[in-house]
Amino acid sequence: MAKPADDLRTLSREAYVHLYPLVTMDVTREQCVSVPADVKPGFGPPNQFHHIREFPSADFRIVVRPNFDTLYSASWLDLTGGPVDVSIDDTGDRYFLMPMLDTWTDVFAVPGKRTTGTGTQSYTLIAPGEQVRVYAHLMPSSQERNRRAVDMILAQDH
Repeated sequence: MAKPADDLRTLSREAYVHLYPLVTMDVTREQCVSVPADVKPGFGPPNQFHHIREFPSADFRIVVRPNFDTLYSASWLDLTGGPVDVSIDDTGDRYFLMPMLDTWTDVFAVPGKRTTGTGTQSYTLIAPGEQVRVYAHLMPSSQERNRRAVDMILAQDH
């Protein structure tokens, strides 16, 4: 680990670069989970998938750079109450992917046709340091190479 800078300007820049994703993800999370289910497509309470059932228009901004021929679903997974189970039904060989982002916006897992196949799948996501029993498919909520305390995850299904 690098030693923090001694001068205030460099230290301030490093803090901004490291912490800005946390701020933007939390603002985004708060905007998304503060809307009751089925009021606004893609928005609603945590630990539930909320679907956008039509192709995005040109002014669509929930996803930074959306595909305009893709249907989206999203869920903010709150791990503060313990592990969260995520299940994916058999997609019948149709293409899908479900990137999972931590609060630093790092993608740490992408179940999908090319990575895990299209059959029925079940995952249990846990917060770092959580004591767990044996689970069939265990996904830590942060990358092994850079463990961080993460208790909120954005899971998107495309």
